[in-house]
Amino acid sequence: MVSAAIVCFMNAPTTNHALKKIWLACVCCAVLPIASCSHLKSGASSKGQSIYRNDPAELRAGAEVYNNHCARCHGLYADGEGIDARFRSVPVQSFVDGSFDKSLSLTAANITYGKGKEMPAFENKLTEREIRAVAAYVLSLNQKEPSDK
Repeated sequence: MVSAAIVCFMNAPTTNHALKKIWLACVCCAVLPIASCSHLKSGASSKGQSIYRNDPAELRAGAEVYNNHCARCHGLYADGEGIDARFRSVPVQSFVDGSFDKSLSLTAANITYGKGKEMPAFENKLTEREIRAVAAYVLSLNQKEPSDK
């Protein structure tokens, strides 16, 4: 029900882009953490991880997307030291030092809609499946369990 409402709203032709971002952030913070609880969603681990996180094929696909679209800024080793990182006004996120603790849903939303002027949106460059795969991949590199921040 919630996912149908999200798809309907996000595909509405008259809704402006800024309103979509605000609405999606509200949904990610309020609804999606509840929907991803391990006791409500079959197939999820007891720590609330996505079922995608341990799928080797999904992680391989995510690694390919990462190498093609993310490594220039986030680095070949996902350490935040890519060749374009020096041109950014804020440090680029590392995914391997344990500092990244976002949920799969929020990570996918950040990839889809970008983060301010520093991270571009990939909603028109990647498919939804590619976004979910690369989100799962970067989370698999982290040294800490994700939270719903």
